[in-house]
This record gives sequence, C-alpha cells and structure tokens, in this order.
Amino acid sequence: MRIALIAVAALLLAGCYPTPVQPNDLDTERLATLAAEPLLAGGTEHPAAPNRTSANANASRAHVTVEQVWSAIDTSNTWVSAQELMGELRDENWVVITQNCKATPQAFTSAEIIALKELDDFTAGVVIKLDDEGAYLDAFAPFHEEEANPWGPLNAQADGCLDAPVEPVTNTTTTTRTTVGLWYFRD
Repeated sequence: MRIALIAVAALLLAGCYPTPVQPNDLDTERLATLAAEPLLAGGTEHPAAPNRTSANANASRAHVTVEQVWSAIDTSNTWVSAQELMGELRDENWVVITQNCKATPQAFTSAEIIALKELDDFTAGVVIKLDDEGAYLDAFAPFHEEEANPWGPLNAQADGCLDAPVEPVTNTTTTTRTTVGLWYFRD
C-alpha cells in the first residue's frame, strides 16, 4: 500500500512540471531577425531553450540583451538620455506601451520602457531599464509554439512621463495595458 501511494504521488508530481519543448528553426530565424534590429546592434544573442524550471512555461524565449554604459567622461543627464532613447525607439517604429519614471523632487533617477514592434512574421517586445549609469535592453521573440504576437495590439501608444517637456519630480507610470500578461516578457 505504501509503495502504491508513493508511486501515485510521483505520477501526480510529474504532471506538475511542463514537458520541455525543444526550439526549432523558427526560433533560430526569429532570433536572427531580432538581433538585426538597429536598436539591438552589438547585443548578446540568447537562443531559445527548453525551460529548466517548472515555472509557467515549457521553454525559454530567444532574446537579445544590450548594455549601453554612459561614458565616464561625459557627465550624462539621465533625463536627456532617457528622452533620446525614447526618440530612437519611436524612430525605429517600436510602439511604446509602458513608461515608468522614478524621480524625487531633486532629480530624475531612472526609467523603465516597454515597447513592441512587428518584425517579419512575429511581434517582438523589449524591456529597457535606464538609470544614471546606462541602459539595459532585453528584447524577446515569441517561442514557436506561442502566438506570433502574444503581447497584444500595437496601436495603443500613448504619451507618458518621458514625453513631458520637463523631468518629473515624482514616480510616474503610464501604460496602455491593463493586464500584466499582455506585456509580460520574461521567459
């Protein structure tokens, strides 16, 4: 009886973990397309991979990471750098869906930007975190088993804290999404 209970428990637990799915040629093609984006030039490519955990997904999406470190010689202004990066995003046809600005009455300290862009047969998503040291970009392509656009519509861009003529003095978030799942990029 005891062995039967252990066997049943093992079978039930085995069903709690998703079966890892191997990436295919579509994932490789999507990564190449994503890496060719000017915004991501020189970035580090991370191919899609079977997920190694039990967390919500059976695969890890292909993505490209880019780290832009501001020059130590140039006393960069975080606010100006954030606005320049926002302009570059829009010039490259990325649709900004979230702007999150962190600020105090003394200074603008950091921003997070989430944007989408149609590329070939899929919609890419990028999360950008920016502060006084630089910017970190993490751009994702949907896994081949996902919808080609798992993030939601691209026609929902709105002005936010980084579009203001002066830097904010309090924390501010502007988002065109009401559901976390629509812009959740983590793999």
